[in-house]
Amino acid sequence: SKPVRTRVHALIGLFATAVFFVGVSALWAYVERIGVGLGIDAATAARALGVSVLLGVFGPSIGVWLSSRLGVSANMAISMAVASAAFLLLAGQIGLGLFVAALVVFQLAWNMWLPSQMSLVAMADADGRTTVLIPLFQALGIAIGPALVASLLSEHGYQMITIIGLVCLGVALLSFIFVAKRVIE
Repeated sequence: SKPVRTRVHALIGLFATAVFFVGVSALWAYVERIGVGLGIDAATAARALGVSVLLGVFGPSIGVWLSSRLGVSANMAISMAVASAAFLLLAGQIGLGLFVAALVVFQLAWNMWLPSQMSLVAMADADGRTTVLIPLFQALGIAIGPALVASLLSEHGYQMITIIGLVCLGVALLSFIFVAKRVIE
């Protein structure tokens, strides 16, 4: 079928962008505390965060490469599967090595996602007015994620981060696949 570009598809993309960042920031805001809870001292956990961010810069290039070979939807599905694995790994009883590995994988995965996310919103944006709102919706998600977790953390513990994160990643993925099926596939 012929691709369709509508404001509704672009708005779904923006919504999914916010939801994605709710999930990502829900984990990222508390990941040092998760490390400390695993018995890793705070300074070592902080260094692990720094290493993961540094290595995460390769994620967008991997995402562009995967999208060009397998398609945008496949890149997004792979990114979310890998990020979900990192969420689940961080929910377990792991040592320093797996903690660092999970952080690096998480950073690579969510950064792999970004080029596809932005390109789909741009492709759906028929009049060019919606794409400029991507940073706003990213910021909304980044603000909501930690606040949402904070309101539930004392009652439900860190497992709430995994639940919120996985639900958000799933909703974002399904929303973007819906958009992709209409605007490019």
